[in-house]
Amino acid sequence: LEEGDAILAAIADAAGVFYNYTGELPCFNFTQGVNAQTAEDGDLWGYQYCTEMFMPMGRDGVSDMFWAQPWNETAAVEQCAADWGVAPRTTWADTVFGGRRLEAASNIVWSNGDLDPWARLGVTSDLSPTLRAVVIPGGAHHLDFMFSHPDDPQSVKDARALERGLMAQWILEKQTAVALKTLKTLKTPGAVGA
Repeated sequence: LEEGDAILAAIADAAGVFYNYTGELPCFNFTQGVNAQTAEDGDLWGYQYCTEMFMPMGRDGVSDMFWAQPWNETAAVEQCAADWGVAPRTTWADTVFGGRRLEAASNIVWSNGDLDPWARLGVTSDLSPTLRAVVIPGGAHHLDFMFSHPDDPQSVKDARALERGLMAQWILEKQTAVALKTLKTLKTPGAVGA
């Protein structure tokens, strides 16, 4: 094979892992999932995209390996209406989550695998002691959210342990604060229950 043909064959083999893992299909249908669960996941993401996480996504076909598909907000809004009967609130995520203005938030852990292409859009360094970033070497998209498996890399096991530890710490801190506030109220003269 010539170099270009070899590259194309390698890309086809890589796509086959997802679309034709049995090796029985004569061609790939990239417009649908490989099974009902994959299609359902795509549908759920499509609804969330249209109702909560509306974000520009496009490609130029020059600096990436895809055909050109520039961002078209009008077409995306029309697609959400056609698919889900909703009109996206185009700035909802920035309004609710503050965009990159995260200083007022607390008790958040962001995790990103360094193999996840979405990681470049994520928070990858700690912003404060209660705004923590976990970067997972060798980690893929949401790998730490998947069920544990004996073959999980140590980096994922470590990330899960850190995430659980931080959440447990923050829950305990909140429970302690509520208990102290309740105790203080009970000790105040004239307070209900005193």
